[in-house]
Amino acid sequence: MAALLVLGLISGLLALAWLQNREVKALAWWSLSFLLAAAGFAGMLIGGESVRNPVREVSNAVILVGYGLSFMACRQFNQRPTRLWVVFGGSLIWLFCCWGIDLDAPARMKMAALLCGVYTFAMAYELWFGAPMRLLAQRAAALLCVLHGLYFALRFIGGPALLRSIPSVENVDSTWILLLSVETLVYATSFSFLLVSMAKEQIEARHRQAALQDPLTGIANRRAFKEGAERRLRANQQAGRTSSILLMDLDHFKAINDKYGHDGGDQVLTGFTALVSSLLEPDDLFCRMGGEEFALFLSDTSTDHAVDVAESIRALLAVRGLRLNEGFIPATVSIGVVSSRDPHATLRTLLTRADEALYAAKAGGRNRVEVHKSSVLDVVLASDRGAA
Repeated sequence: MAALLVLGLISGLLALAWLQNREVKALAWWSLSFLLAAAGFAGMLIGGESVRNPVREVSNAVILVGYGLSFMACRQFNQRPTRLWVVFGGSLIWLFCCWGIDLDAPARMKMAALLCGVYTFAMAYELWFGAPMRLLAQRAAALLCVLHGLYFALRFIGGPALLRSIPSVENVDSTWILLLSVETLVYATSFSFLLVSMAKEQIEARHRQAALQDPLTGIANRRAFKEGAERRLRANQQAGRTSSILLMDLDHFKAINDKYGHDGGDQVLTGFTALVSSLLEPDDLFCRMGGEEFALFLSDTSTDHAVDVAESIRALLAVRGLRLNEGFIPATVSIGVVSSRDPHATLRTLLTRADEALYAAKAGGRNRVEVHKSSVLDVVLASDRGAA
């Protein structure tokens, strides 16, 4: 009875947590899974002690549906779909074993333990390996599922031995209900606490990510660029590597906005983002600084290579243009490049130099790449200091 009350209470608390955080839909499915577990326990108490009682057989099937829903919730939390047959497969197998094959008591005990164990270990795997974000509470929940799964493994292995030690075969399932109730109390309360913590961590992580992401293009924003570029610059300076920054500004973007409207301007910005992203390495840091201005940070890249990257972007855009509605429109970009191996250079200094080079590119007629005059000098001086 205590397990029944706890499961019902947890279901209500998870439902309340979902109502307060509707963006985490998995909480609703977990709430339903605990509700089904409570209903299954209630049915087992009503069904009496006989393992062949239809009420108890259906109650076990309901519990297995709850485990299937809990697994589905784990996958939904990780933004992964689940097929319905996975959710209901365990309960259907159980009912077939009871009504189709009519397994005896030991075999039913092992089958129930096997099906619950499979779902539980699958949940542990999904929470640990399927997580797109490394959430501490999610890792803890995965480990808890492993411990819960070990209970079912013990039941699968040791069930027949317990069966032989109990005089009445009809009472064996009652013994397991008592053990399961105690284990369920510990597991359910701990797991529900971790689920709410997971939801809170995920929401906070999404908010942090949103604060560092440009909502239109999906790439880093100015704040994320400054934080990431600072880290990369310090690492490059400590290792004696060259850092390069490209500042890019789409030419005549106001005219595009005036002619095609803001929706057309948005398509141009997202199209340019996709074009540049297709040319980058995984470690390159690309961001939208604001409006039609973009920045690119390249690590361990010579001035010549940085210029090659800039020229590739400029030339590809000039030749291809950008998709707008059902066609393409001509578009060009001006790019300022700065490279440095100076161990004392600051990000602000490099951005200022890149901006000066960008201004020179626009003043020189647009659709061109300009390198700041300090770039070659910085690299030569840093090399000389290293040789000395």
